[in-house]
Amino acid sequence: MAYLRSKSDLPSWFQGWVSSGIADVRRSPRARRIRVVADDLGVHLVVPSRVGLGLALGFLESNRPWVDRHANVAVARRATLESWRGYRMLEGERSPFDGDIAGLRKECASALKNLVASEADRTGLQPTVVALRAMRTRWGSCSSGGRVCLNWRLGMAPERVRRYVVIHELAHLKQGDHSSRFWALVHRWWPEWQMDKAWLREHGWLVANLPHR
Repeated sequence: MAYLRSKSDLPSWFQGWVSSGIADVRRSPRARRIRVVADDLGVHLVVPSRVGLGLALGFLESNRPWVDRHANVAVARRATLESWRGYRMLEGERSPFDGDIAGLRKECASALKNLVASEADRTGLQPTVVALRAMRTRWGSCSSGGRVCLNWRLGMAPERVRRYVVIHELAHLKQGDHSSRFWALVHRWWPEWQMDKAWLREHGWLVANLPHR
């Protein structure tokens, strides 16, 4: 049986995406099946180490519309991100950036921790620990032990969007799942949460990838 060994085995249309840096191939000894996944800025073909070449190519061809659609989104997003070079986001708007990542992270951390403190007082939900981290796919988390962790880049988003995420995580202190009871809690403390959730759906990828250097 022939196996997928290099990008030259791939169809020319996918090679084009690979050559442009939009797509890549990730061979995984732990993967159980072939899949294509998209992140903010690209598309990835995940291939188990010993998958047959014909099977891999057939899977890729059958998913070409999906791959092309997400690859084109990635192209547009990269162009947008490039236009932000030399800028940061401040309250959701473009603001000049001097390149001081440590200073930006400290500023964002301070804004987020102050917001957590004020919302904890308002809701009566007190986390045991508040931590700030670089997170690629999440804005926040809340452990069963009451530890709230927030993506530090969230500090660049509009204040009301930050407040929605903080309230979302604090609500998990009372309701661990995303049941209707949970969303009722969020609505109780932030009635317009759907607007801010929608803002993150549309602009969250940009916040997560700024500042662009």
